[in-house]
Amino acid sequence: MTKHPQMQDGAVANVFPKEMKELFETNRTISKEFNKQFAKTFNKINEIAGLSQMTIAKRTGLDKNTISGWSTGATPSKKNIVKYAIRCKIDLLMIATLLRSGGYAFNLADEKEYAWAYLIMHYSGRELSECDEVLKNVFGITDKAAFLNE
Repeated sequence: MTKHPQMQDGAVANVFPKEMKELFETNRTISKEFNKQFAKTFNKINEIAGLSQMTIAKRTGLDKNTISGWSTGATPSKKNIVKYAIRCKIDLLMIATLLRSGGYAFNLADEKEYAWAYLIMHYSGRELSECDEVLKNVFGITDKAAFLNE
């Protein structure tokens, strides 16, 4: 196993504070770029779909400041991405790309996430309360963390 350049035998080497700061800043810059990748993907999808931040906020029930944050680098929860996909009629392939850009993917072995992917494909544009009814009454999901309108 390759060790981190600053590690020796599993312990932090004697590193001067300046070197630590430089390493921290380098890693932070890379991390910020990954988050910008989500924002770029999110913004491009909205441009193609003709969606404004206000429209997304109204459709999803999320605060406009939250949506604005997504546009500038904040990465939302997977659940909020699902809400966005369903209410704004974003297809599953575009959402898979968006999820990947945010460091996520659907785990299709997980019942809740499989159900979310199904809802994106078959319940696009529907109300979140209707989607929750499908989750409960059709799929038999009782885990409240799966419900979208809560």
